[in-house]
Amino acid sequence: NDLKRIDVLVNNAGAVMSKRELTVDGNEKTLQVNHLSPFLLTNLLISKLISCKATVINTSSVANRLLSNFNIEDLNLNEGYSPTRAYGNSKLANILFTKELNRRYGDEGIRTAAFHPGNVASNFSTSSSSLFMKLVYKSPLKKFLISPIKGADTLVWLIESDLAGDKIWKSGEYYEKKRVGKI
Repeated sequence: NDLKRIDVLVNNAGAVMSKRELTVDGNEKTLQVNHLSPFLLTNLLISKLISCKATVINTSSVANRLLSNFNIEDLNLNEGYSPTRAYGNSKLANILFTKELNRRYGDEGIRTAAFHPGNVASNFSTSSSSLFMKLVYKSPLKKFLISPIKGADTLVWLIESDLAGDKIWKSGEYYEKKRVGKI
């Protein structure tokens, strides 16, 4: 590993698939893209993250509580698949991972947070066949979405305050608009 230092690792994966699909690894694709890939990257870097007392920030979503129906026995959604449920479940998994990272490595100096950027006007979910996603991202309602710069506001707050040494947010929590959010 030729990385000298990692101060902040931001896992910012987010996708909604149009149909249920398994990856070559045998995982439901939304879960793999949104959660398992950042989980793997973080774990591959864990020694460096610990030695640098780094901060790990996971992009999540209010979908964690609005759209998820999490069943640990059916992570691949063999029963009851929907694109929005898969997305909600993956974003809940991001939060649970954030909490577990804090539990395991908080005493070793790693700080963790998950956050909801807001509903951002972007090309997010352009390939989704979900009626809900089409309504939000491909209709006149899109004008009510926030800009990408506004969507980065909580992320920038988490990073800047942490790098400055301010302990204004609690490690292991999920944030919406710079406040601890509901799960």
